[in-house]
Amino acid sequence: MSLKESDLAKLVIEWFESNGYEVYKEVINTKRKNRADIIVVKDGEYTVIETKLSFGLTVIEQVFKWKPYSHYSYCCIPKSKSRNSRRFGYDMCKDYGVGVMEVDKYGNISIIHESSFTKDPELPKLYEEQKDQEAGSKPSKDSYITPFKITCKKLIEYISNSNSDQSLLTSIKNIDHHYKSDSSAKNALTKLINMGVIP
Repeated sequence: MSLKESDLAKLVIEWFESNGYEVYKEVINTKRKNRADIIVVKDGEYTVIETKLSFGLTVIEQVFKWKPYSHYSYCCIPKSKSRNSRRFGYDMCKDYGVGVMEVDKYGNISIIHESSFTKDPELPKLYEEQKDQEAGSKPSKDSYITPFKITCKKLIEYISNSNSDQSLLTSIKNIDHHYKSDSSAKNALTKLINMGVIP
């Protein structure tokens, strides 16, 4: 099966959507500055899936680093003709609570190892815009959906739709933003407006 990572991600997304999950793509974890290919949500539980065309320490580490930030964490890779070559890596995943999924040449998905469950993870914030991203492909810098970009978009929309002149602080108080406080948002955004980063 000759696949691109984005093709593999599409198969995974279709499988989870057919099982009633909401799917978010290219989700940035602002705590660790890493990005998950896919996060699926059902019944309030978050599952991170990293799709890779090859299996090794890199993908195991990527998935493991998401464990404190999701209920379940999986790597998803194409099925190998010989599972013996992966036995040690799969055992390592099992020991570290990392789930493993395989996709065969017909697009069927099977779970080799279940992920362990993380109670009360520090969940990343998800945005509707992330549902429209393409998973498994490297987005351009401008196409990333980040909390900062969402804040800017909400602020610009709020000010554009407001019928009266309002201070920046009042506008900030009327939107949902990613800053710790309204005052820290005002300070940071004022600098960026003055620099021309935000119109």
